Amino acid sequence: MPRIDVPSTFIGWLYRPYFDFGEWEADGNSAVEGLSLAIRSLVEESDAYPRVHGISPPSVRRGIVRHAMLPEYLLDDPAELAPDLRTPAWRALCGQLADYAGLDRRARLRVLWALHRAGLHAAVLRHEHGPAPRSGTRLDDDTAALAFMRGQALYAQAIDGGPASAAVAELRGVRERARPGSWAHVEATYLLSSICVKMLDDVPGFRRHLERHARSVDASDAVGHERHKLLSRYHRIAALAPQLAGDHAAMSREMDRAEHFCALMRRDDSATRAEWGLLRYALLESRTKEMFVLGDFERAEQYALSLTEHMPAEPRALLTLGQVHVERENIPEAAKAYRKAALLGPQITHVAQFMLGQCLEHLGDMDAARLAYAQAAASDPLGISTLQLLDRDEVAGEESPLRRWADRRGAFLREERNAVHGARGYRAYEGKLGSAR
Repeated sequence: MPRIDVPSTFIGWLYRPYFDFGEWEADGNSAVEGLSLAIRSLVEESDAYPRVHGISPPSVRRGIVRHAMLPEYLLDDPAELAPDLRTPAWRALCGQLADYAGLDRRARLRVLWALHRAGLHAAVLRHEHGPAPRSGTRLDDDTAALAFMRGQALYAQAIDGGPASAAVAELRGVRERARPGSWAHVEATYLLSSICVKMLDDVPGFRRHLERHARSVDASDAVGHERHKLLSRYHRIAALAPQLAGDHAAMSREMDRAEHFCALMRRDDSATRAEWGLLRYALLESRTKEMFVLGDFERAEQYALSLTEHMPAEPRALLTLGQVHVERENIPEAAKAYRKAALLGPQITHVAQFMLGQCLEHLGDMDAARLAYAQAAASDPLGISTLQLLDRDEVAGEESPLRRWADRRGAFLREERNAVHGARGYRAYEGKLGSAR
């Protein structure tokens, strides 16, 4: 049976670089654009391309590859790909990895950044062992950057359920040994702030790391476009501090500052446009969430529509738009957004189909709702809340094969404590459509 060419499928074409570093002919997705720039930097052995931030955990790449039904690309290390499937860029990556120990540190960073953006975090940790653990010894900027890449890889794995403590330990080492103001120190303090508030529920730690991050940004002596980028990102995450304290006016002032500095960023060439595009996406997403906190769903819809216009092939933007439509009780439009999200993002199919099922059930289309729940359960085998929605007479019927399977599978998961207590946020949805618990 002949092999399927990657771009011959829609998902293969839309996410081409994730498979084999092949040429990306689509657009409108910040994650794939960041990977494409990393590939160019690697192949051309150039540091002229920006390191566009964004973390795709291993599960994202796996979801994309599995959906395209191209299992030969399900791998953890580039050397595992069959030689006859390797594009020139993939061969360049394999060649540099084979000689990783002999590369200078700038070249190593380009390799690690490409692996990071491709979601191949296990390969980052396998090839880069980090500096010698001598506490108190200052790291030069290039060595610190390589150490940061290890911490970032561990954080990406933690998103998929790995221990956050490993990422925190590695990043703290960078914070203590890197020069304040260096790229590694700026990034480590920012990521530590994010981990504390988003993963560890450590508000005092968040505030401490945020203060260190602010001082590191000042010490960087960045000017112009680079400084505006750093300040926009800083004020966006700094808005969480007053939000957590219930000071919504101060939260919005921080978000206004983030938007102000984002607007000052250059976008007169491909590199600056890419950096601005990512920051603008993150800003619009955060402003939509800000409007949710304020209960202003009309403005939330405006921001969410701008978000989907800004990155039309980004499935997470459509999830956000769908949520806004739900809160505004526009369920038909919410269903449209979730359908499109499922089409564009196999890595978020479980969320999109789960919410689509609730929308369709609300609209009285039980046949379509049943199909959506079944697809959500297929995409996420640990989705106990999806099974609870399936395991009802009005959805699956009293004595259908689907009902019997949902009943047995749900009983098994209820016995598996980790499966229940590790439920992701979408399964605990409690909005206009009711609770999914």
